[in-house]
This record gives sequence, structure tokens and C-alpha cells, in this order.
Amino acid sequence: MNRDTATILLRKIAEISGEKSQMFTDVCVPALAEAKFGAFMTHFRWGIDLDEIPSFFSETGWNVSASYADDHDQGRNVGQRGLMFVHGNLNVSESKKSMQLTNEVELNALDPNEIIRDIERIVDIYRNNRETGRSEYLTFIRHIREPLRTYAQKLNNPVAIGKISPRLLRDPLSSGIEDNLLSVDEEEGHIFGYLSAILILVYCIKQRIGGEQFPESVLYKEKLKLQGIKRIDAIMQLIDLVKNEIES
Repeated sequence: MNRDTATILLRKIAEISGEKSQMFTDVCVPALAEAKFGAFMTHFRWGIDLDEIPSFFSETGWNVSASYADDHDQGRNVGQRGLMFVHGNLNVSESKKSMQLTNEVELNALDPNEIIRDIERIVDIYRNNRETGRSEYLTFIRHIREPLRTYAQKLNNPVAIGKISPRLLRDPLSSGIEDNLLSVDEEEGHIFGYLSAILILVYCIKQRIGGEQFPESVLYKEKLKLQGIKRIDAIMQLIDLVKNEIES
């Protein structure tokens, strides 16, 4: 179907859906839709850029986040750089969109500044010595993974926050990194992805925003600008963004 028909359909689905309804769909970038490259891509009649996805779906009644398919395989390149996964929830009234955090969901057991310092330290070490940096990363993750998973589960709609669902809600050591089974590129992609997810979780809890609001946040918009930048450099820029936002 064309874009106008899809818009009408999405709005109609939103009208008849219940308050907690979720939506999952695939989209691709415009160039890939036009090229019709490969049998799978012939199903796409039009495309949309990653940074335009939240606003497009918001106009049809949905709050969504989106990320490239390649980002969801622990750093592996699955060969679908132009394909994106979209996941979100039905728009609800402002009175119902408030953050569903109670006093118990505060970073009182984990100091956000300490977490950020640890991530900075790990990235700095990894830049200079991959083996030592990997060891420091694993020690950090073993210490922090369970508390972070607890916070992620209590956060309102964590699966709507980019990278939270495939990262923090499952065991990060199950990817093979602990047994040194990943290639160098896969390992760096995994570490970047998981540390990014931690930074995003810290940001969401400190700013008291839930999954539905994250695509509208400053951090989400700024993070989109980092697409295509070398991973280890991008994490340092993401750290600066998070620090600036939670301190402002």
C-alpha cells in the first residue's frame, strides 16, 4: 500500500485498539524501497528515514522507537542496514502518560555518576588495550547486571526504549562474549550496545520519563545524529550527552 493508505490504516487501528496495545512493524529507508534490492525489499512501496519515524507514527496515534535491524544481533552484521524495526504503544492522554515510577525505582543503590565514570574508564581502557578493556567490561557487567535488570523491569514500558528490550532485559553474557566467541567487530558492537543501553536507562530514570516519552526526548534526537560514527567514539559522545542532560 502507499504511504497515504498506510497512514489511514494506522489511524484506524489506533482508534479501535485498547489503551495498552502495542504495535510492531518493519520499515526501510527510502533508497532501499526505491531500489527494490532483493526479493524481500520488493514488498516495500515507500520508505522513511530513521529520524522521521517517531513523528510519522505519532501523527497516526502511536508512540514508537525504531532502530536498524543490524543493531539487534549483539554487534553482528545481519546484512539489513537499511531495514528498521519499529515498536511502540498506543498514544494515551497526557494524564496517563506520566512516568510510572515510584520512590522505590530510584538510582539509590547505584550512583549514576559512578556508573558513568565506570563506563568512561572501560571505554578508555578498551581503546588502548582490547583484552584488558574486555576484562574490565565483564567485571563491571557481572557486578551491575542484576540491579540494572530490576530497574529496567520497573520502568514504565521499557521495551519502547531503544536497545533496552534486547539488552538490559536479558543476560548480556549469553551472547558469547564471556567465552570469547565473538569476532573483534562483534565484541566491540556488543560492548557499545550494552553500555549505551545502560546510559539510556540512567537517563530515563533520572529524567523520570518512560518508554513512550523517550522518542520525544533530547537524548533520542541527539543520539540519532551519532548514526554511522565509529562505535567507540560514539559512546564517548553519548556519555557527554547523558551527563549534560541529567545535570541540567
